Amino acid sequence: MSSKVRVGLLGLGTVGRSVFDTLSANHELISARAGADVEVAAVAVKSLDHDWGIDRSLLTDDALGLASDPSIDVVVEVMGGENPAGDCIRASLSRGASAVSANKELIAKQIASLVSLAQENGADFRFEAAVGGGIPILQPLQHQLGSNRFIELKGILNGTTNHILTEMRTRGISFDEALDEAQDLGYAEADPTADVDGWDALYKITILSSLITGQQVSIDSASLNGIRGIALAEIEAAEAKGERLKLIASAQFGDAPEISVSVQSLPHEHPLAAISGATNALWIQADPLGEVTLSGPGAGGGPTAAAVVGDIVEAVRCRNMGTVSPPWPISS
Repeated sequence: MSSKVRVGLLGLGTVGRSVFDTLSANHELISARAGADVEVAAVAVKSLDHDWGIDRSLLTDDALGLASDPSIDVVVEVMGGENPAGDCIRASLSRGASAVSANKELIAKQIASLVSLAQENGADFRFEAAVGGGIPILQPLQHQLGSNRFIELKGILNGTTNHILTEMRTRGISFDEALDEAQDLGYAEADPTADVDGWDALYKITILSSLITGQQVSIDSASLNGIRGIALAEIEAAEAKGERLKLIASAQFGDAPEISVSVQSLPHEHPLAAISGATNALWIQADPLGEVTLSGPGAGGGPTAAAVVGDIVEAVRCRNMGTVSPPWPISS
């Protein structure tokens, strides 16, 4: 294995640290499967004053400079937010470098322009980790399921809210108690707005809908209602009727996609009703496939890092063959 691939990692938070640790701990395995020596060449962090626990010679506080560096072959963005993350991804794609991202908000809002930029410059742009964490969703959607006409998607796409609803149902505790515990466990942020108000799930179903329709789907057209303040009595009343309350991100594909995030009451026999804890799942109805459900760990540093590193491996494999594997074309 003679070739070397230099990875630039943007962000060293929960996911970024897990990506760094995975690339380090599984270096030989990852390099063998990628067909090249994959090394982390530099890491962009918020401040150089903090002790990040890695070799300081790898650190920089100039994320855009790192993404623009011609010696970096694969740029991995796990910072979150629209900017400077968006500028960094555009800088890497503009010079034809591979880019991997787990940034659901950025991709949901700018997927058409980012995919177009990648295609214009022959760059490989991958974002499997942006939807469903460690569950393979985007690749099966575009490849194994690529011949299907999609009819409807329903997903439990936020592990935090599913954990809260599960704890309320199984332990008989209030929303506030379940949220406090989720924050103590690290499932929920200090500001849980993105999770409990449904934004996180909305970004993910928007990405899926944009891929399927080939059009930039606007989040502004969606109906959005989260679980904030849901009462234990509502959960118990649904159970008494043989139903289970879940925060469901859904998309229906008719003349125009209709996307929403809301608490839905599912019959116990529905595949999504049995999904508990921080697990994520996506139920797909398509023709000629019929129905299929994909499920697995959808939250946390480990599962998300697994998807990110998987994208790195595939990007390097394509690079070795002189090809790219872009997402389906998406127009704005």
